[in-house]
Amino acid sequence: LDYYNIINENLSTYKDKLDSMPLYTRLRFVNTLETARTYTMMSELEMAKLFFEEADNIVLKNLSQLPEDRLIIFYRDFAALLRRKNDYKQAEEFAHKGLSLLSDSRLEALKAAINTAKKALDDTTKTLIKAHVVLTDSTEELSTFKKQWADAQIALSNAEIFKADLYMNLANTLHDWDKYDEAEKYFLQALSFYKGKNTTNAIRCFMNLGESYRKNNKLQAADRVLSEQINTLNKTNANANGIYDLDDIIGLYTNRGETQYDGKQYKKANADYQKALEWLRFKPNTEGVLPPIDSFNGNRFYLLMVLNDIALVHIKQKEQDKALAIYDVVEQLINSIRRDYVGEEDKMGVSGKTRGIMEKAVNVCMALFAQYGSIKYLEQAFYFSEQSKAMTLLENAKLNGATALSGVDNEKIAKIRYDINEIEKKMATGSANTADVTNLRQLYTDKRSLLKRTKQSNYNTDKLATIHQVQANLSDNQALVEYFIEKEEAHRLHTFVIQKDKPIVHKVAVIDTSFEQHIDSMATYLSQSHNRNEKSYCQHAYALYSILIQPIILSDSDGKESLPHRLIIIPEYPLSKIPFAALITQPNLTSYEDVVAANAFWDKAITYNYSANLHDYMMKSRQNEAKKTETMVTVAPSFSYTQGSLSPTLNEPIELEPISEKYNEQEADAISHIIKTSNYHNEKATKDNLMATFKDSTNTVIHISTHGILMKNPKLSFISMTQKMPQLNTAELIFLSDLYNNRYLKNLNLVFLSACETGISNGETYKGEGMLSMSWGLASAGVKSFVTTLWSVNAQQTSILTPLFYKAMANDPSLPKDIALSNAQKKYLADNPEKANPYHWAGFILVGNTEGLIFEKPTTAFSGFTMAIASGFVVLLGWFFYKRQKNS
Repeated sequence: LDYYNIINENLSTYKDKLDSMPLYTRLRFVNTLETARTYTMMSELEMAKLFFEEADNIVLKNLSQLPEDRLIIFYRDFAALLRRKNDYKQAEEFAHKGLSLLSDSRLEALKAAINTAKKALDDTTKTLIKAHVVLTDSTEELSTFKKQWADAQIALSNAEIFKADLYMNLANTLHDWDKYDEAEKYFLQALSFYKGKNTTNAIRCFMNLGESYRKNNKLQAADRVLSEQINTLNKTNANANGIYDLDDIIGLYTNRGETQYDGKQYKKANADYQKALEWLRFKPNTEGVLPPIDSFNGNRFYLLMVLNDIALVHIKQKEQDKALAIYDVVEQLINSIRRDYVGEEDKMGVSGKTRGIMEKAVNVCMALFAQYGSIKYLEQAFYFSEQSKAMTLLENAKLNGATALSGVDNEKIAKIRYDINEIEKKMATGSANTADVTNLRQLYTDKRSLLKRTKQSNYNTDKLATIHQVQANLSDNQALVEYFIEKEEAHRLHTFVIQKDKPIVHKVAVIDTSFEQHIDSMATYLSQSHNRNEKSYCQHAYALYSILIQPIILSDSDGKESLPHRLIIIPEYPLSKIPFAALITQPNLTSYEDVVAANAFWDKAITYNYSANLHDYMMKSRQNEAKKTETMVTVAPSFSYTQGSLSPTLNEPIELEPISEKYNEQEADAISHIIKTSNYHNEKATKDNLMATFKDSTNTVIHISTHGILMKNPKLSFISMTQKMPQLNTAELIFLSDLYNNRYLKNLNLVFLSACETGISNGETYKGEGMLSMSWGLASAGVKSFVTTLWSVNAQQTSILTPLFYKAMANDPSLPKDIALSNAQKKYLADNPEKANPYHWAGFILVGNTEGLIFEKPTTAFSGFTMAIASGFVVLLGWFFYKRQKNS
């Protein structure tokens, strides 16, 4: 990387002189490509993707100037990276682009070149023999034609290896995409080109073909292919001769073990897994105890896979206690893997890839709990549930919110993270230059160095809070309800209910496709202001209530519901798409008005969060702060035109219409009559002013009423500041990436994003980490609490609802924010019964710290002295009219 950086700096220095030279373009492409490949080998996938995308930009502009062999390598390796990033569609496209450069006609031309060179060599040999010339390797005529023949053979061999690599790459992508029939076809095509050419890749291809057969339930074919390769390994001592890659040997044994596991041959499977552990040099001792994780220096993902497989065998053999011992090690290993990565996306990718393992771990705990009845297994199940949730987010929040880290300048690391996001945002929007790319590389180097020094720091998330610690921090009238969904095989919903000084409650329900259908239907109806299918909504909302809530409503001895009024909900995608306040508690209701009349909307004061540990941290974040009056700022931008998608870098159609009747400004004005505020409205509502507001540590509450836009690329979702021209000004957009590592936001006690769709994303980007939304960005930045939205809220109704929230808190500083929001929604419903559709009032959700806030009342229009004079004047005026009336 250091050498590539030197080359890049020189290319940048002489850009003006070299720009017109084809060599400059080729050098820039090759250097960018090799940088990307190096980051891939280091498993810094986020950085690798950035450089591959930069290389792709060069390809798109200069395709004809670039060497074909390098282009093939680019398409092959970029496709492999995209597969690792789970972008299967684009990975398939790039693999096909590479294959298009290796058409049958090109291979035939290379074969023809070999024949031509061979014929020239044979003809020359015959001529020389006839001329009685003594033939040697150094004979000039022969030497030339021999070289041409050898070069032609190498060119064909290389082309065939490239084609085999691309076929295997394509097959791997289709395999991961669960398209096993297509994957098998391309694996076999790859092997037809590998034959006798590249032993290492050929072995890997056989290994992956066997895995594809297994996934496609062709167990005999899988066992045959894998056993043939293992037998070859044993006969030839292939590893000692350098034929096999160590990972491939481990993979062969692991894949055959999984095949035997699927065939219910558990002892054979375990024997293969133990053999894989031997090759990994992680063999248990004579008592079956595994070595400490810190002592392991091999492929951690392979070790993770093998340990999980061994645990599954223990489960099948009814040895749940042994399986749990394995999962305790696995949990440490997952944290170790996550800690090795620098980029947020790579860290979150670990959560996605290991989510299924945590499902198995929870299952083991529940089986042990059912067998022995010991509460410790229930507590361990909750711990594994937490381990699967928002670990990267928790680490970010702690890192951004930390006041001091052991041996680390946390201000410096926060700035590095922020600068990285700024450059990545520029790259995503196509506005980055060469200097940005160079800076990004250095920032990642600095970040890696600093993060290594924080391993023992107080932000570390390896050890999560136990149930007892979570319980201790709950209020007497609160319960924490955490949902954990088994998504991969079992399709079960686990619900954990934790209350202070009470035993943990756990319920499990079998769910099917109708569960997600209820959620999707409810979310769709909620996002529609004029939904007429009210009966259908009521059915879906009650069905979810009966699955999510009814099983945990327990009665005390006096017959009262034991679930308290205040709840902390830890949902999980897709549950995070709906507000629980819009659930319906009674069946057979057919309209919103009926629901209101029956008081059937679920009446609880609800706070949400990504994990119990993150909520615990956000509650503790104010523990050491003295209670003081909040300083509040309102922001209400203006929009003069309908801004169209005139910014092609965002790649999506965008419309920001003027807000009718300036309801956002009316909303801010209404709040300022309740609470003393500083205001940035209309032309003062700029991005620069908002960023300056963030930096001013005296500001502790910010209310932003504006447009919010949800983008396909979640990092480009944004809220907009004032737009003056018909053309969209991207400089006035606040992107998600502007928030989630902004080191100044940790000073804020409350951010209220009164804008559309700020609490959701276009799907579950990373399993377990939650939806990457503006809400995710605020939590990551260390904001103590915030209110965001789950759909495109109505500006007029919002301008009525949100002041009610602040009025409730202004009137009672001890009132928790969750109760204030619940009371505001109930007050809105009581005052506007015709707006019973939850679209109008249920879209706002509270996340984080629930403590009440102390607000200063606004200064009245008259001072005391002025009021005294006015009162005197009124008295005199009254006396005057009294005398006049008496005289008349």
